[in-house]
Amino acid sequence: MTVTFPVTSPGPLLPLDAPLPQPRRYRLLDAANIADTADERWKAGAWVNGYPAGRPAAHDPCSDGTYRLKNAEATDARPLAGSFTVVVGGVCTARSIGPSLSEYNARLRLWFEAVEGQTVEAVFADGLAGSTLGAYLGDPNMEALNGGTAVTPTEGLALLEEEIARVGNGMIHVAPATATYWVSQYLIEAGRDNQMRTRLGTLVAVGAGYIDVVPDNYGAGLPPADTEWAFASGFVQIRRSEVTMLSNDYAQSLDRSSNEVTVYAERDYLLTWVGRQDTGDDNHIQAGVLIDRI
Repeated sequence: MTVTFPVTSPGPLLPLDAPLPQPRRYRLLDAANIADTADERWKAGAWVNGYPAGRPAAHDPCSDGTYRLKNAEATDARPLAGSFTVVVGGVCTARSIGPSLSEYNARLRLWFEAVEGQTVEAVFADGLAGSTLGAYLGDPNMEALNGGTAVTPTEGLALLEEEIARVGNGMIHVAPATATYWVSQYLIEAGRDNQMRTRLGTLVAVGAGYIDVVPDNYGAGLPPADTEWAFASGFVQIRRSEVTMLSNDYAQSLDRSSNEVTVYAERDYLLTWVGRQDTGDDNHIQAGVLIDRI
């Protein structure tokens, strides 16, 4: 139901801007590496050249016979990554906008830059319906820590930290509610670089795009009440274009039947990382843990 509040004014009302849109802090966009995008061929997608991955072994150089053989279990991965577009549209009447779209475009751009990070996180965690962009956190290759059984916030963070340490190094992804529990227990803390880290120094991306994400192998719909999935991955690199405003004049954007103007802001993205190549891959980080906040 829409509620309208009447306004009684002694004179013409003063048009004022609402508070300036502000992006949330500690997002994936803050924790990931933003790569150079001078070569725009990335927009067509990419092969990700992974580094040799595997646990190092100890070797005695004085050994002989079959013991002289050195361990060579490291494997390479070259997963495919596809690009996608984040888009926000705005609709207003031509009368409200006035003769020029420039000011409205600027306002829409501010809103876009404040909220685009949530969509990027959602695609990284849950994929994009109807598209094949490559691996995402909750895909069928994900390893469910503790067998998918819910654990306390402290135990959940401990399991993620240990999974990352077993394979090498990486980062954690968590929704704001669980992150609030971790902050209240002094398990994670904010740095001066607009990044959140655990007390062990692991990067933590705190994002609205991780809210209500359920891994593919653990049912559809929302997580059980008062629980939330948190994830671990290898490091993430992001390539993105400049923000594009698709409608710059009335000829492109005005619907004359309704006198409404529709304007779009969009930006292309490519996320590159190396997840588990199959369900038996122990050399790459892609794990999730269900956390019970009660």
